[in-house]
Amino acid sequence: MHIQSFQLGNGAVTGTYAGTNLEAITKVLLLVDGVIVKNGALNTSAKTFQIAASNLITNLQQKVEVALFNGNIELKRVPVSVIGNYSLSPSAFQLGNNAVTGTYTGTHLDAITKVVLLVNGTVVKNGALNTTTKTFQVYASGLVTSTNQKVEVALFNGRTELKRVPVSVK
Repeated sequence: MHIQSFQLGNGAVTGTYAGTNLEAITKVLLLVDGVIVKNGALNTSAKTFQIAASNLITNLQQKVEVALFNGNIELKRVPVSVIGNYSLSPSAFQLGNNAVTGTYTGTHLDAITKVVLLVNGTVVKNGALNTTTKTFQVYASGLVTSTNQKVEVALFNGRTELKRVPVSVK
């Protein structure tokens, strides 16, 4: 079973499932802190599921899981990665400047562990977060050299990407 990360504020937990004897699966359930809170919908031809989760998953500290069942018999249970709702606003980068700078906001900002600079889809540099002012700075001199490059910044929690946005290069 593969489950998409759930961003706080989203409407549903979604994912896919695979394996043998899939016709035995009769339902998919959402569990929060070990308690079943919602039945979901199975698409047996596409092998996908969707479970409405509005107002059921409200913070990053909850233990969220999805379980597949055959009647009342649990077949498989998988944890759901819950991420915050973030806004990332980089300033336009002028070629020749030293750093890409900007601000960030959102819920559960304590989950953010780093900000990175990406050029053409590859992480090229880690940056610095100022948790007091909710600003960031990533050294970019010599890394961003052309307006034709695809430049982005992204927030991470460890190895999990939380938010990515493009940077305007002038």
